[in-house]
Amino acid sequence: MSPFIILTAIFILYMFSKPRFLFFLNREGAYLTRDWCSFVNALFISLVVCSHGLNLFQTNIRGYFIENFAEVAVNAFGQLMVTTFFFFSGYGIMLSLLNREGYATKLIFPRFVKICLNFCIAVAIYFIVHCILHAEINWSCFLGGLHSFSVLGNPTWFILMTLLSYVIAYVCFILTGKKRPYIFIFSLTSVLVISIYLINKVKPDHWVNTVLCFPAGMLYYLKGAKLEALLKKTRLPSIAFAIVFMIMGRVMYSLHAWPNIYTENMGGILFALGATWFFGSFSWQRPSRFLIWLGGSGLFVVYMFHLLPMKILTHFGINNANAYLVWFIVISSSAILALVAGQVFKKLDRLLSLLSISPSKSH
Repeated sequence: MSPFIILTAIFILYMFSKPRFLFFLNREGAYLTRDWCSFVNALFISLVVCSHGLNLFQTNIRGYFIENFAEVAVNAFGQLMVTTFFFFSGYGIMLSLLNREGYATKLIFPRFVKICLNFCIAVAIYFIVHCILHAEINWSCFLGGLHSFSVLGNPTWFILMTLLSYVIAYVCFILTGKKRPYIFIFSLTSVLVISIYLINKVKPDHWVNTVLCFPAGMLYYLKGAKLEALLKKTRLPSIAFAIVFMIMGRVMYSLHAWPNIYTENMGGILFALGATWFFGSFSWQRPSRFLIWLGGSGLFVVYMFHLLPMKILTHFGINNANAYLVWFIVISSSAILALVAGQVFKKLDRLLSLLSISPSKSH
């Protein structure tokens, strides 16, 4: 088990999903459904795991020539690997806001509350492990784990930026209303642009340099079909535009022009759009259920818990052992943690869903 083996396994699963090339994007198929978005996100959460392993977990995996290919692939994406998470989330939320009555309220309860509760539980687990490893109880570490990357070693920024986006989206939608979706997106984007500037004053760039993909996904729900229709008029295959947009996104993201935090966001939007078109240029005849789980219901638990084994192995110095053995331990233990935590979170989510339904029934 290693970055190269992980990415190779993911590639094989995509090939087993029987891709069939489509000259143009087809909205009549599974394109941009919930499972389809999860299917795409599986690749990028895999890249996140490999990236964190290469950057944070010090092994001698780079000493293996074949692993250099995986490292180049991971580094080529950089922070862009999370753009589809925001983009698809914005798309799905916009779809629900305009088509599901009362969804704006459900965006806060139970959806926002679910993520908050699951996140706090995950941080508590990291905190317990930290206390056991260091034989001390330091509550400042727990508080730090809730708002930043702390000595607990837990991932934080993506969850907090997602929660912030939900809150701002809820407020803007309540103020603008269902019949003014463009004003809603403009309001949301404006507040996020200001928030990006303020947050960047106290947090690193990666906290905010992709978050504008969230309102971009919302806008794509409204205008995406018309944009795709324009692509068809050129008579060029959609995948050509997909590759061009992904390259343009990568280049713009790397410009470091002033103000770079916003050019990075624009590059992220182009990349997410290109990635959407790239996967949409294929009809997946038999999509892997594992990939759908990995990029869907499993994404949160995999994202939250894959760093915990790395922290434990590093504490005991086991990370200096055989690189392939270490990576195998990390991935297998992360998988077990994700499955167990996923079951716990699923039961809590069901409980919160029941609580959100019961008031409406009584009313």
